[in-house]
Amino acid sequence: MRALLLCVAAVLVLAGCEGSPGVEGKYLAQGQDGKNVTLTLKAGFTGEWETATDSVPVRWEVRGGEVWLHSKSGGILRGILQDGTLRVLLPGEGELVFARPGAKPGG
Repeated sequence: MRALLLCVAAVLVLAGCEGSPGVEGKYLAQGQDGKNVTLTLKAGFTGEWETATDSVPVRWEVRGGEVWLHSKSGGILRGILQDGTLRVLLPGEGELVFARPGAKPGG
């Protein structure tokens, strides 16, 4: 019975984790204030959101064509994977368009 419960738990965990091929890596964006923002998505669904003055650890997951970023304080940001970019809407701030270094945002 115990082995069956462990197997069911493992299946539920694996079913809840969507694959993330090609999502991991470093992304760069420029904020409306002209300052750079770096988003690093690491293997193991951890990462970091960095500005010139702050660094925030995040957990991330892929749901459909979206990347959900979870901060330790409980905030969630949703990004849309589109044309090689990651578009993140910041409530009250506007949209940040992240691209991998060397790629053109939106292109």
